[in-house]
Amino acid sequence: MIGKIAHSPRISAVTEIPHDQFDEWLIFETPVEVKHFPTLVNYYGFSPVDFDWPEKIDPFWKHIANLNPLTLIGENDGFYLLTRDEKLAEAIHSGSSI
Repeated sequence: MIGKIAHSPRISAVTEIPHDQFDEWLIFETPVEVKHFPTLVNYYGFSPVDFDWPEKIDPFWKHIANLNPLTLIGENDGFYLLTRDEKLAEAIHSGSSI
């Protein structure tokens, strides 16, 4: 833990990811220490592209831009994924596996 944010060692298989409900994962190509991140996954109905609360969503996107994670995965009452990984994005778009 760094502050209230859990950090994990490199995860090599999806089965290694601990999860329950209302999880949010920032995935980086190299180790990164995240000291603060405005977690919004606990807000019912949160979506990074459809959330009408500027006081919350604007800092969220600023942190994403500054931290520049490869991928962000979130699950609350829905699921969202943001990625810079072109292979992953194409696989999701085409419905194939990577």
